[in-house]
Amino acid sequence: MNTVLDDNKKLCLMSGEIIQMSPPMNLIFEVQDLAVASPATVSRCGMVYVEPSQIGWRPLKTSWLRMMKETYSQIGDNMQMVDSMTEWLVDPCIDVVKKYCKEPVPTSSINLAKSFMNLYESLLDEFKSPVVKVKRGSQVSSAVEYEGLPAPKGDDALVWLQGLFVMALIWSIGASIDGDGRAKFNLFLHKLLAKEDNLGLELSAGMVVTKPEFQFVALLPERASCYDFTFVKAEMTWKNWLEVADRRGPLLDAQFNEIVVTTIDVARYSILLVLLVTHHKHVLFGGPTGTD
Repeated sequence: MNTVLDDNKKLCLMSGEIIQMSPPMNLIFEVQDLAVASPATVSRCGMVYVEPSQIGWRPLKTSWLRMMKETYSQIGDNMQMVDSMTEWLVDPCIDVVKKYCKEPVPTSSINLAKSFMNLYESLLDEFKSPVVKVKRGSQVSSAVEYEGLPAPKGDDALVWLQGLFVMALIWSIGASIDGDGRAKFNLFLHKLLAKEDNLGLELSAGMVVTKPEFQFVALLPERASCYDFTFVKAEMTWKNWLEVADRRGPLLDAQFNEIVVTTIDVARYSILLVLLVTHHKHVLFGGPTGTD
């Protein structure tokens, strides 16, 4: 490693082979810490240390909202409501996850916020800007690849944007925790969406919940876990995952090892996986041993 970081940029392998890097090639390392880095390695690298807590997720939100206004133009004036919901819900939910819940696979606050943004925009295809046909010579190409269904208008748009926002929140920020943590997160989220003063859990010092002035109409079903429901656009309501899953039985000639029993876990994780992959988002399912 040290030789490749030197000016001669030669990578010496254990086999004795030497690979010469070309002059334009550079190496960039993004590491969590320097616990296993030797002084020789550190001295050969230009270090830029950035404390994640000093940056936070809001710079990501600023650039994300700018992209949303351009790509999802049919959201229109409701973009202000999306911004308000982000300020209202994201910080408290991240704080509860980090303070009161256990994550089998540790995450960073910035990554949780980015995961939420990825999932939310993946659910908003109907709000994408309409396709514009651009003529270049003898060819006609589309400026936007996706030709979505007509976006909902008026109150229907509010229900969609709010319901899909909560769904994205649950399966990004609230998805990385274990079973006990999900029970705590579920109760907290119900109280938070209902704008209750007593949220049941004490937030970190200095954190203030910014309640929006608009009415939140896409409330989750009462006395039920938020993880058991998905927001159905066509019916503008919350339905159990098993109600929207493919419940067809296996083929008569299917082999035993080809049979997949549709449980609620199979339903929700397969639907979320297809959604993210088809929108070119990176996906990682994490959990304790034996959950695959």
